[in-house]
Amino acid sequence: MRNTKVDEYTLVLNSNNNDCYDRCYEQKCGPPAGHGSLTNQYCWAPGNSSNTDCQALCDMKCGDSGCVNGGLKDKSTSCCNKQCLGGCTKSDSPHDCNACRNFRMPNGECVDNCGPSLYEIDEFKCVKTCPRKYLKLGMKCVIVCPAGYKQGENETCVKCAAEKCPRVCKTKESDKPTDHEYYKVPIDSLETLNKYKGCTEIYGNLIIKIRGGGGGSGIGTQLEENLGQIEKVNGYIVIRESASLTSLNFLKNLQEIRPKTKFSFLRQPFVRMADLYNERYALAIRDNPKLEALWPFQQNLTISEGGIMVHLNPYLCPSKVNPLIDDILKWNRNDSKRVLDISDTTNGNAVACNVRKINVTLEEIKRPPGRMRCNQVCVKVEWDEAIIDGDYRNVLFYTVSYREAPNRQITEYTDVDACSSDSGDIWTREDHTVSPPEVNVSNVRGLAPKLRKITKYFVKLKPFQLYAFQVEAVVLKNEGAKSDLAFVMTNESKPSQPVGLEANYISSSALLVTWEPPLFPNGNITKYIVTYEISTYSAWNANLDWCSRQVFGNGLGGDNNGEGSTDNTPHGNCVTNLTCNCDDEEKEKLKPEKQSALFAKEFQDLLYKTLFTKEEDDNEPPTNKTVIATTTPATGLNHTNCRNDSQNPMCQPTSAPSGKKTTSSKLSSTSAKPTSVRPTVPTTKPNASLTVDGNINRVPLSNLRHFSDYTITVCACTKVGCATDSSCATTKGMTNKKETADDLGGPLKLKMNNETKTAWLSWLAPKDPNGVVLKYDIKLTEPDSQIKERCASSKELTHKWKVGVSGNYSAQVRAITSSGNGSWSNAVSFSYFIEPELTDTPIGEKDALSLGNIVGASLAASVVFVLACGFVVWYIARQRYKRYSDEQIPGVLYASVNPEYMTSTDVYIPDEWEFPREKIKLVRELGNGSFGMVYEGEAEDITPGDRMRRVAVKTVSENASIRDRVEFLQEASVMKQFCGNHVVRLLGVVSEGQPTLVIMELMELGDLKNFLRSRRPGEGTLPPPTLQELLQMAGEIADGMAYLAARKYVHRDLAARNCMVNADFTVKIGDFGMTRDIYETDYYRKGGKGLLPVRWMAPESLKDGVFTSYSDVWSFGVVMWEMATLAAQPYPGKSNEEVLKYVVDGEVMEKPEECPDRLYEMMTLCWQFTPKARPTFVYLISMLENDLSEDFRHLSFYHTLPEDQLKGLLSSHYKHKNRAETTDSTTNVDSAA
Repeated sequence: MRNTKVDEYTLVLNSNNNDCYDRCYEQKCGPPAGHGSLTNQYCWAPGNSSNTDCQALCDMKCGDSGCVNGGLKDKSTSCCNKQCLGGCTKSDSPHDCNACRNFRMPNGECVDNCGPSLYEIDEFKCVKTCPRKYLKLGMKCVIVCPAGYKQGENETCVKCAAEKCPRVCKTKESDKPTDHEYYKVPIDSLETLNKYKGCTEIYGNLIIKIRGGGGGSGIGTQLEENLGQIEKVNGYIVIRESASLTSLNFLKNLQEIRPKTKFSFLRQPFVRMADLYNERYALAIRDNPKLEALWPFQQNLTISEGGIMVHLNPYLCPSKVNPLIDDILKWNRNDSKRVLDISDTTNGNAVACNVRKINVTLEEIKRPPGRMRCNQVCVKVEWDEAIIDGDYRNVLFYTVSYREAPNRQITEYTDVDACSSDSGDIWTREDHTVSPPEVNVSNVRGLAPKLRKITKYFVKLKPFQLYAFQVEAVVLKNEGAKSDLAFVMTNESKPSQPVGLEANYISSSALLVTWEPPLFPNGNITKYIVTYEISTYSAWNANLDWCSRQVFGNGLGGDNNGEGSTDNTPHGNCVTNLTCNCDDEEKEKLKPEKQSALFAKEFQDLLYKTLFTKEEDDNEPPTNKTVIATTTPATGLNHTNCRNDSQNPMCQPTSAPSGKKTTSSKLSSTSAKPTSVRPTVPTTKPNASLTVDGNINRVPLSNLRHFSDYTITVCACTKVGCATDSSCATTKGMTNKKETADDLGGPLKLKMNNETKTAWLSWLAPKDPNGVVLKYDIKLTEPDSQIKERCASSKELTHKWKVGVSGNYSAQVRAITSSGNGSWSNAVSFSYFIEPELTDTPIGEKDALSLGNIVGASLAASVVFVLACGFVVWYIARQRYKRYSDEQIPGVLYASVNPEYMTSTDVYIPDEWEFPREKIKLVRELGNGSFGMVYEGEAEDITPGDRMRRVAVKTVSENASIRDRVEFLQEASVMKQFCGNHVVRLLGVVSEGQPTLVIMELMELGDLKNFLRSRRPGEGTLPPPTLQELLQMAGEIADGMAYLAARKYVHRDLAARNCMVNADFTVKIGDFGMTRDIYETDYYRKGGKGLLPVRWMAPESLKDGVFTSYSDVWSFGVVMWEMATLAAQPYPGKSNEEVLKYVVDGEVMEKPEECPDRLYEMMTLCWQFTPKARPTFVYLISMLENDLSEDFRHLSFYHTLPEDQLKGLLSSHYKHKNRAETTDSTTNVDSAA
């Protein structure tokens, strides 16, 4: 439904949607794969076990037409008719749409247009006649006639004959006009002004008296929009006490001022006379403190009666009023009937009214001279020197003003009023001081040198933008100099990255990539280059023992046992593409202790194998042959298990059975040569790319591999070239799974060995599975109808089955892949029975047999006893090793086969920091953290002496990965070691139950980065910090880092975003890496590594990956730079790659504007290229000690150090300080020379 009338149709959101994401029933309402990477939950209500109330997302192929019932009943596959918008109740029917894309007929049908006999109303309905209060405009119903039309007879809109439609507006000077057809004067507010929009003739007096600014756009712009069409005023015009007006451009169409007539009762007899302002003036302009110009006059402008008064306008020069009188009205100044009261003393007394013209030339250049660096576009502004009264000293300096211009017809007053003239989005002004010229001593006067060319460079302009420049001389005398507006169109450049890049699956072999144009196109976008390649990384490792892990579960109950059937999961319980156990959700899980032990064993085995075992040749041909019983001709067979079990008949030629045991089987024996079968992966062209036209912002990618991650990059191009690297947008997308891809590569086969009572199953791996094969589920049915479950690893393609009692047996196999459960294979079955033998055994043989049994039993018992003793010794050694490892290795690697369902108890052992969940109450949200939401809470008895304490509570999202959960608890474990006054304190951990909570002291003012931004002028209520405040904050940060360094802790990510501020403005070190995802744009991925904060890293860290306390000192210098600039981004104007090279080459940031010298000196000390030449944090505190508060002396770690230890720490750095001073002195001597 298209809708442009805001006041009739309004959608009101009464609650914050963020409050709903964690309220859905047991996290069952996540979006399916292919709908972006969000992990939010979507539900209509909290739901319950019988009704989860989940919202459903339609298939991507349906687009914005939607699907039937929102996808709730038919799994989002039935799309609506193309005329629908946002869903429907019946598939492919234009009569059952929830909303129409274009128009809805009276019978409910959605159509493209209303046809010739119906009227369009409100831009989405078709009606037979226009309702009351509506006007007819062709075949449309409108409430107000649009521009160029006027209301005619029979409630219709008629096109005006003239270019403009006349509209007469009556005014009455009253606070409460009794007649609604009158407009109030004076115009003293925007509310009053807006009523005059479209008026071409004013019947009555026009009085403007606006004292305040307009808010939003300037008051001058508002006046021009609402009064800019006025051509005639039947009354007088008064503009007074309007402090924000700089020009009267809104009168540019004025052609006539005709004062009304009135009877004079003071004269006898009564006479008719003109109704004038103060009985004299038809136009009065007075007391406007910022007014600089009138308006561009119409040549036919007339004033029928009365005179003109212009007074008390200090910035309005009389020379700008004279053309109205002499050139336009052509009045005789000596005419007594025309009162001209134009003051030469109260008008223009604040500015230089005698203005010379300065000639200006503009030129775009590639590189300015000297050390200036061009950001993107550089413009050279050159003008002639102005010499006033023959003396160059009368010019103090020049002011160069420039702005982005919408067109070349603007003036210096366009969009400007007194409230917005200094705003950065209109005119930017820069002053330029000129050095004295060389004076010719032979010249008698000596102060009238030859005129010079003055040049100034502007290096921070935008590409493909029209700029207006103006140069003005600031002088001592009333005579001034100013240029006309000069314009330059900058050249195009490479664009920034497209925004909103998303990749959603269309099918198992196609993705739909969408994006929005760049925020900074820097020219006309000619094309987009879309590059995509399959991701080589996979979270699923087929080499692990997935049989011992409960990712999908081995439960077979509830499965469809039919041949070739697929698993159907109930809608709402198992989300598509999520690896949950849809077969048996109540399956008993492994205990954490057992799971941890299994993982430790597997990890050690895998480590030994990776480091010390030579890889086998996967292409080694098999050497053994076998006879296979199967329902179809035999194909290949993998022999992975042959070297592990010599009894496997698949690895040996089969001999004829001996004895009288017989087997009745439905299978026929066929001879075949086994071959090794591996899943095939379709070849994908690396870095495949395609080009899209610049006005298109979506493209489908086809012929992709199913259930695969793709990395997609979109680069925008102009005629100059295409964006590269970080200027391109990158995202990931995953194709949908292919329904039959996880089926086995061939029929299941069976071979029975009657001698050993062993049946061997064999199968082929899926030819092209979804992802990787993790394991195989084997379902065995025995004569008593008991179903046994078995599991085989992804490398095992055979399974040994020991046959027991006589009866009928059957078996099925399915593959378990990254995408879930495959289909069951064909069932193989056979019958097995034993014919009893009745033979007599001689007594001697019985004795020998008994003796053999006794000897065998004794040997077996001895072996069992030895193994038991060995196990006890191993278990005791393992427990001692585990305790030693826990003491020596603080960070432990944890993993789980099912990261989505791993609890905190799997990776964290509760200790004395554990806090009862029932004693913590969450009060309100503070914001999003990197692992989940951060709340303000109240904790009961969490610290001694506090019955109830306000705290900060960090949570981990239910959908967080195992890595995030482990890191979340590891960060909390790290903080247990710290108890400094300038380090954020950990108060407790709630690890039992979900979600996991980390309780910390509450820092009311948030992180230092946002706190500094709030102190920027105009951003908040607090003024910018003083030097004393900056030094205090620097001392507190240095004290916290000195505390960490004393405990051998290297922070590695010290930045303003990782420092916290409490209610009394104390700054503390906090989060220890927890804020990385919040400010992800501050980080950069170098090569295939993780995200790195390159703008805060020292050269040795960038070059060699070395992190020490010295590299933390470098980061501290960058933090001081952030403090001096109120949280500007370090190395402004440079990309991450440029910053990396800049720092490694030994360069440092320049001194920020208005930065105190003392603060910058400390920064440069921290930025010494040699790590050991940098001061320690203790030394930095000693430099600040005299500027720190008394509270700092009582609470800081620095002042707890013994005097001897403190002197020892400081003495080692004096030599570096002296060396730096010596170097500086040498440099100064050279400079002076």
